Amino acid sequence: MAMRPARKYVIVGVLCLAGLFVVLANYKQRDSYRCQTCWARKDIFQWRAGAWEELSVPLSPKWESVEETHFLHDFFPSEHVHDWKYAQGSPMYRFGTQWGGCAIGPGRHVSLFCDFYEKSPKFRTFIQAKMGDGSITTARLMALALEPGYGESSAIRREVNELIAAFFDQ
Repeated sequence: MAMRPARKYVIVGVLCLAGLFVVLANYKQRDSYRCQTCWARKDIFQWRAGAWEELSVPLSPKWESVEETHFLHDFFPSEHVHDWKYAQGSPMYRFGTQWGGCAIGPGRHVSLFCDFYEKSPKFRTFIQAKMGDGSITTARLMALALEPGYGESSAIRREVNELIAAFFDQ
């Protein structure tokens, strides 16, 4: 039995609306995590259709990207097991090109010491020289690296500040 023309138009219309929904309401979800010992970052991505933090359905499998740090390469063994903590989640609309807000987590903070270590090759050289002359140990660096760069001041934070000041004074 042949389908009536009106019914065909309804089916085509519904399919077009569904296609339009998938195209207009798609986004790339990015969830970021930070290792709390070596400060590496892991991003997990997935294309989804629907409303972020509401009802959505996956359009693709998840994939991940890990950004290693100088601190990881310089002070951790190759078999280091990461301690991932949620840092941030964001939808990227318009085919992954427009940021759409974020959910933040406690893993987003990086220690002040590691922030300097990652951003400054000269600071890394300064720290390596201090290790070479024995004025600082790897164990002490680990303690300095774990001290958060926010919150109440502590003896370790003061030591980090003194180390950074010594770097700038040289």
